[in-house]
Amino acid sequence: SDESHLLAELPRQTNIPTNLSAEQKQSALLCLLDILFAYVYDHRTTDGDPTVESSWTVMILSPTMSWLECYNPPYDTIADVICWSIRRSLIYPYLRSYDLAKHIAEDVCEIMKRGRRTVIRCLLQLHKIMEQSESHYLFNKLYIDPLIGWIQQCEEDEVQQIGDALEQLLTAKDSNSSDVLGKQHLDLDLEDIEKR
Repeated sequence: SDESHLLAELPRQTNIPTNLSAEQKQSALLCLLDILFAYVYDHRTTDGDPTVESSWTVMILSPTMSWLECYNPPYDTIADVICWSIRRSLIYPYLRSYDLAKHIAEDVCEIMKRGRRTVIRCLLQLHKIMEQSESHYLFNKLYIDPLIGWIQQCEEDEVQQIGDALEQLLTAKDSNSSDVLGKQHLDLDLEDIEKR
């Protein structure tokens, strides 16, 4: 298949550290989470048929790719990353919908719960999108190729645990019995704007 061929053609990542600390692994998984959120946003809004704007959309929605974010667990959490991703999806792209953003978070959860194979397939599709851009192809060398190499070395349960934690987050309620990722927690005054 195309994906197998692309995976075989990727340069072998010889500088991927194998002895990462728990915090470093968590940081890499959080970066993966925000990149997947951006990828899924584009995939959903284009029905899986990338456009010339797809690489820009992914790049602008992912804090990792747009301004080289490096997460610092335990200060940065899965909830923070998803909240920031939802915020960015409501600020930058042409299609802005809170409900769409929640569906995207659910899709990312499902991808992570399915494990490494599904994550790798998504990253390979993202690789194709970025490769077709005149300016964004460099993100493959900076992020996508190393992530593909690293995720192959991860334990299956490490990836699935992030999916399970995200699933719990998507159904969690705060002390006021509202969604932890609800509009009121995004600091965008969405509820006030909707009332106008």
